[in-house]
Amino acid sequence: MIRFVDLERFEETFARMLSAFHHDGGLSFEHITRKIVEGDYFDFLEKNDWDALEAYSGKSYQTMLRELFGFEFNKNLSEEVGPVYWAGKAYMKVFFNYRIPLKQLFLLCPLEKMVGYFSPFHEMGFSSVCDQIRKEDCRASILKTLRKTRGYTVAQLSILTDISKTTLTYYELDNDHLFKASSDNMASLARSLKADPSIFRRRSFFNPMSRFLLRDAAFSQGLLQALTGFYGLPHDQNLPVFFQNDIEGDGLYVGQRNLLVINGKTISVPDSVIEDLVYARVIAFDGNGTLLY
Repeated sequence: MIRFVDLERFEETFARMLSAFHHDGGLSFEHITRKIVEGDYFDFLEKNDWDALEAYSGKSYQTMLRELFGFEFNKNLSEEVGPVYWAGKAYMKVFFNYRIPLKQLFLLCPLEKMVGYFSPFHEMGFSSVCDQIRKEDCRASILKTLRKTRGYTVAQLSILTDISKTTLTYYELDNDHLFKASSDNMASLARSLKADPSIFRRRSFFNPMSRFLLRDAAFSQGLLQALTGFYGLPHDQNLPVFFQNDIEGDGLYVGQRNLLVINGKTISVPDSVIEDLVYARVIAFDGNGTLLY
């Protein structure tokens, strides 16, 4: 079953959380970055744990500070909106649109660096900073960055992982090489570098779809056209999208069974088919820089 999540709410919560941690909690950029990269607090994203995601969006920032950093903080938070808040928004835009694992994103573009993008990019819309991060930061060597963060040389890491120096150098040369590493080598790297496996993934396992996206008339019609074409069915420009299980006519019924009904013909559409078509057609931003999914 496809689960729906209010991504705008999650994005807002994340941005205000970072701002509260830094401005009110007095935490350094480096400390916040390290906790997100090395901790398990946001593992629910890669697990697609929707209940945990909803619970997160409803927590107070004092609770998050206690859970993530282990100390009580009873001061009323100011929820300041500034460069750190903007950085939180930027992380979420990149995460949602390019499906880069959050821990990998923070590793390659630490919070201090993201905040530094505020001045040149905040008046240009988030699409500009997303392009910058994708073209520049995300092309940096994941393994090399992580290895240096841990303080190892290639030779030392080779001994720890039992992976040859030649192979490690190959992995560091291009992230595509790392993404194609064997499962044994990937597990050895994660274990030796004390890193979450998501850091070594090409794409995040987080795979949301929102009601907003499928309720957008132009997008839903494009999706239905692609879906009817996929199954070789005639496309009616007036086919609607429903978010319920009760079948009352032709259309796409997104719910527990994802039924496509056309002229009495009913097809149960796997989540994977809908998701592939959605991500093939998704438009990252509208004219106002608003995230569409």
